[in-house]
Amino acid sequence: MFSRLSLRYRIALVIFLLEACMLGAVLSISLLQSRQTAFDFNEASQKASLELIANLSITALLTGEYTDYQLYIDDVHKQPSIDAIVLAGPQQIVVASTDVSMVGKKMSEAMGTDQPGWRIQPVESAAGTLGTLAVRFSNTALASSYQGTRNLALGTALAGMLIIAVVGLATGFALTLRLQRVADTARRFSDGDTKARSKLSGHDEVAMLSRDVDRMADTMAQQQHDLSEQSAYINLLLNSTAEAIYGVDTQGVCTFANPACARMLGYEHENEIVGKRIHLLIHHSYPDGSPYPMEKCRVRLSTLKGQVVHADDEVHWRKDGSSFPVEYWSHPMHRDGVLVGAVVTFVDITERKLTEAAVARHNAWLRTLALANELLMRESDDQAAMQEVCKTLVEESGFRMAWIGLVGDDGVQVKPFAEAGFDDDYLAHVDIRCDDSPYGQGPTGKSIRLGRTIINDDTERNAQFAPWRAQAYTHGYLSSAATPIPVGDKIVGALNVY
Repeated sequence: MFSRLSLRYRIALVIFLLEACMLGAVLSISLLQSRQTAFDFNEASQKASLELIANLSITALLTGEYTDYQLYIDDVHKQPSIDAIVLAGPQQIVVASTDVSMVGKKMSEAMGTDQPGWRIQPVESAAGTLGTLAVRFSNTALASSYQGTRNLALGTALAGMLIIAVVGLATGFALTLRLQRVADTARRFSDGDTKARSKLSGHDEVAMLSRDVDRMADTMAQQQHDLSEQSAYINLLLNSTAEAIYGVDTQGVCTFANPACARMLGYEHENEIVGKRIHLLIHHSYPDGSPYPMEKCRVRLSTLKGQVVHADDEVHWRKDGSSFPVEYWSHPMHRDGVLVGAVVTFVDITERKLTEAAVARHNAWLRTLALANELLMRESDDQAAMQEVCKTLVEESGFRMAWIGLVGDDGVQVKPFAEAGFDDDYLAHVDIRCDDSPYGQGPTGKSIRLGRTIINDDTERNAQFAPWRAQAYTHGYLSSAATPIPVGDKIVGALNVY
């Protein structure tokens, strides 16, 4: 129960108990000492009174005159400490008594048998024993006085204890009021008020504690400010970078993601990714759509084995179910020497893959066209051979259509000489020239005019291919290339593939 009390009440209670024990001990000792002193004094007083009365009794017994003696004992009887006086002669017959009705009776009768407190003393002189004096003393007044003194002491003690209790409570409140201020400051600081300070003055322990708490608050506030600045800077970096970044723990659960990551994956906000198993969300399948087991996931290996992983032959899957090729780097994260997860950075390499495919395709075209051109130079006048070249390009090199055009006698018009593949009268409906007119700006005309291979990457977007775009689009020709056919020092035509 004591532990449930607040500190101020504990202090007050301890002060009260200590003072109560001390006051009780002092009061008990004082009362016992005063009682003993009073009883000792009473004993001495009774003895002195008994001796005085006995001396007067000698005269009365010797003279046989008891009138003055009777008056004396009546006067002495008025004292509260004397209840009765009896004087008997040698035959134990009462000769004087505070109760005159007892005169002439035996002393034993006058004293009674059930009345304690009698003190009996023989009255003696040089001649011998003259009689017996009996005085019954009363302690009632002494007891009453002691009772009054004790009651006064107890009252004083109770008043003192009440004052002590009030002083103890006041002391407890005074001490804990400053402590409460320090505690309130700490509580406000923990609730987010980083400007809370107790600012107590003085040189006592509470003031020292206050200053220590304020210094600690200053340090923590500065650290919190620095952390906030650092966190804001990191968030700024994460939000500003074009690369997608996310983190995973050792269970494969996403712990953070930047806006670029959410944007590339088709999510509106990073919160749609954080807290979920990242492999099941974006890395669950191979590029061909077949399942990608988590135990084979290279990012997973990075988080489990602490390995650095780099890959550019996988895809990530968007929210809408589509995929895109990525290049990613996974680096393990350690905290105090313990592996806690990995941070993954990835970029969309769709354009790079398309460029690489285009470059590979162009290189294949160039190699094919170079071989075909070499063959044509050897058999430039053999239409059958030229026809075989076009057929080989379509059947073995995968082109949709191939044709060879020769410059006409006018030196401008380019006439088809051999062809193979899907044509459907395409060449019959197009006008191809090798001059500077719009009809001479296509791959065929420029190849003959410039004497080098010309590649049309995109039929739909190439402005110089405009005169033939509609026909090419109808036949499904998306790109094309042309390489010149030289005979000696003269360009006589061009080999075209689609």
